[in-house]
Amino acid sequence: MSGSGIAIDAASSGITLTRNALYNNGRLGIDLMPSGPADPANGVTANDAGDGDAGANGLLNFPVLSSAVVNSSVQSTVDGTFDGLAAVRSYRIEFFASASADASGHGEGQRYLGFVDVVSDASGHATFNIALAATVAAGESIGATATDLTSNETSEFSACITATNDAPVLDAGPNPTLTAINEDAGAPVGAVGTLVSNLVDFAVPVGQLDNVTDADSIPRCWASRSPAPTAATARGGSPPTTAPAGAPLAP
Repeated sequence: MSGSGIAIDAASSGITLTRNALYNNGRLGIDLMPSGPADPANGVTANDAGDGDAGANGLLNFPVLSSAVVNSSVQSTVDGTFDGLAAVRSYRIEFFASASADASGHGEGQRYLGFVDVVSDASGHATFNIALAATVAAGESIGATATDLTSNETSEFSACITATNDAPVLDAGPNPTLTAINEDAGAPVGAVGTLVSNLVDFAVPVGQLDNVTDADSIPRCWASRSPAPTAATARGGSPPTTAPAGAPLAP
């Protein structure tokens, strides 16, 4: 098309434009005609402080976008500001994606993404940061419109920003090679670390690591049963020393 997607004459008001698909136009996707000076060459009516200018839909100011970040394949976060009438007032900010921005840098809106409602402070200022449940590709152009929920008037498209991606990206380039190791394949060779057998050693053979000692060095012997009487015992000889089963004999 050679003209604007939607052009609203200066005398019109209360016109809501919502969830439209506007793209591939020769001029703006949405063009609000001013009451005074002629429409700018590129069609974009600049924002003004306090939003007091006159024209189509009151020449409602458009949002100003700060960033658009692709968080995942199904979510993107957009933040920015809006400045309207110097009053506490409710507005709806709608977001759109396009493969590329309009030649003016404003819009268009090829694909609707979602919205957020904001309430301005007494000076007319509002901020927004919204996670949109929408699929956006890094590199796409993101634009927005504002709609005054009291007068039902919609603005022109905002200046576009480019969506960036902060989601993890898989690098399929590396191609690691895994080496199979069979269980019980024999003793390892080379620098394989410390063998368990080198951690505990009784110094046998001599000269090896000696890190296990016996604090009780007194030899003991053990008897399991008292011996049966012998002939020497019957003749009045000294009986052998005995101990209960499992008890040590005196040294």
